[in-house]
Parts: sequence; structure tokens; C-alpha cells
Amino acid sequence: MPIREIRADDFDQECSKCGSIVAVPLTAIAAGISRSGQMNPNVVAMPVCATCGAAEFLLRSPGEEEHPSQGSYGHKHKLLVDKLHAKLVQQGRVAEGLTPEQVPTKEPPAAVMDKWFKDGLKLPPPPFQDESGRSEPK
Repeated sequence: MPIREIRADDFDQECSKCGSIVAVPLTAIAAGISRSGQMNPNVVAMPVCATCGAAEFLLRSPGEEEHPSQGSYGHKHKLLVDKLHAKLVQQGRVAEGLTPEQVPTKEPPAAVMDKWFKDGLKLPPPPFQDESGRSEPK
């Protein structure tokens, strides 16, 4: 479930299953999940896709290790997920049963975000790869 852009009060999410893009208000999600007595503060449950019914999740980075491919699509998406997760915690948007103090964050430093997101918190789709592995714009 790629994040395409983060704005002040919402963000664009692309469904991994059907490709539809929807603006998700930050008030519709929370950092962490609490289900069946178990809690995970690193997960963000996304709203179910209105087009196809897919249920997807975002995972905050687990540790301090650097991404192995700096500047890649995966690295930039990881930064956006960490930024979104930290923003939710800062706004007190955490899952029921958790407090902001119980939810660790890994907000990327401003200098890192400025380096990779010169035009705002936007991430274009990755190049499409066909069966042979050739890349083409999506």
C-alpha cells in the first residue's frame, strides 16, 4: 500500500490490489493496532479499500539501521511511512489501549526529508517491471 503524498491533514494512499488512489484523512487512522488483547505500536491499519475491499497495513521501521539502497523507491517510501507514523503519535492518534508514550517513533530528521523530498512529501509510482525484469514508467 504505497503512500503517494503526505499533506497537513491527509495523505494519498494507493491500493496495492486494485491501484485506486484515495485521500485518507489523518483522523481516520491511528498509530498502532490492538486486537484480541495483543498490541503492536509499529503498525498502522489502513482503511479498507472502497473499490476492492483490500485491507492493508503500514509498518514503521523497526530499528536504527540504514536502508541498504539510499534514494531508492523503497528507501523513500520507508521515510514517508516513518514520517506518517510519527505525525500520528505527535497528534495523539494512537490505537485504543495505547498512549503516545507507549508508541516508539522514528521520525526521520528534517535534513534527510529535505534531501529526498525537495518538492514536498510526494513519491511517484515506481517503474513498472514486466516479466523479463525490464523497467518502464507505470
